[in-house]
Amino acid sequence: MRAKGILQQQAVELQVSNEELERFNCATVGGEMRVIELKQQVNELRRQLGRPLHHRLNFVDAPPPMNPRFATTGEPTHE
Repeated sequence: MRAKGILQQQAVELQVSNEELERFNCATVGGEMRVIELKQQVNELRRQLGRPLHHRLNFVDAPPPMNPRFATTGEPTHE
């Protein structure tokens, strides 16, 4: 019975840790998205002024990189 209590406590601790990581992830991703928006605005204003673009944002419209573990079938490979 003691092992069950320890496992339950660890499950609670993992849940709390996971929730903290999710909040951190949302905050950092949200901040990065805002930076990209601002860079897009700078580029648009520079375009309107006839100036060269300042920020390279090719990655914004590019498809995400292929994960080699899902290379051909879309299913994970077994390593």
